Amino acid sequence: DVFQHNDITVFSHGSYFYVIGRYAINSITKYAIQSPDKPIWQYSTLGTLGTEQESNPQDLIFLNDTKAYLTRLASTKVWIVNPSTTNKKGFKTGDIDLSSYVDPGVGDGLPKAHSGVIVADKLFIALEEWYYNTSTSKTE
Repeated sequence: DVFQHNDITVFSHGSYFYVIGRYAINSITKYAIQSPDKPIWQYSTLGTLGTEQESNPQDLIFLNDTKAYLTRLASTKVWIVNPSTTNKKGFKTGDIDLSSYVDPGVGDGLPKAHSGVIVADKLFIALEEWYYNTSTSKTE
């Protein structure tokens, strides 16, 4: 249960809210506001085939009911997702590669996409700059 962990955040859109389990949780769960005790779905925010140990999702930026962007602090990719899907296969519809924004002086290979906003149909993503140490539970 995502509520047993302490690194969570909540976003709402329309008549739904989305619980994002961040560091070491790596999941997103959708609920209807009128039924907050019954998850509609829950999906992992990790890459396929075990390619990622950590994704640390941060923000869910909605373009509309069927398209949103999920920033992932411990990944080089922001996911394009369909929040209205009813199955896991339909959740991730694409991604945006931010690897060209990695600061080589930091040394962790991550652009650290934290948050975003859509203005005039353009997505702007805020990146953080610090060393992300995935081998321990702290950052240096």
